[in-house]
Amino acid sequence: MPYLEIQKRNVGADDSARPVEMPNVTGLSVIETKKILKELGLEVEVIGEENEESIIVEQLPKKGIQINSGAKVSVYTQ
Repeated sequence: MPYLEIQKRNVGADDSARPVEMPNVTGLSVIETKKILKELGLEVEVIGEENEESIIVEQLPKKGIQINSGAKVSVYTQ
């Protein structure tokens, strides 16, 4: 509505989303992985055992993929 000086906005759009490159987290502990991914602004979903000894064996998306901050990342443990 230009006459009210209100700009149209996409519903559900996240103004703070920025592109980040997915790092390689395979071989890291769940604790390390969560810390790294949260610092990048990514949401972490752990599939499998989640304890101090759990190691990441697979990740989606793969390393090097460009994703937006706020995206959900799935990591799989042994």
